[in-house]
Amino acid sequence: MKVGSKVICIDDSNWSPFVDQYFDKLPVKGCTYIVRRIIDDFVFNRAPGVALHTFYGNWKNWNSSLGITLYEEAHFRMNRFREVEDDQLEQMLDNAFMIKEDVEILQISNEPEHSNV
Repeated sequence: MKVGSKVICIDDSNWSPFVDQYFDKLPVKGCTYIVRRIIDDFVFNRAPGVALHTFYGNWKNWNSSLGITLYEEAHFRMNRFREVEDDQLEQMLDNAFMIKEDVEILQISNEPEHSNV
């Protein structure tokens, strides 16, 4: 994953109870986003983080696992997302909007097909 990568959210569960202090909105599972920044792991050996276009976290001082204070933007764990290639993204969009044209429409008639009268 790198800056400019297209990613799909694969986990939108178990947010911190304080997440609303850092973000106005959150990623949604199944939706695609573009990576704006990569943030190296600096807090207690968690996964590296990503900042996404359309999501801007509040900036604050964070204490690293080494006891260093870093001024950094709130971000999302990278393992909440999976990188998507352009052709995979196009295929996903095609499947989402696919209309089956082979559906037969059954008409029900109240009139009998054959009359014995």
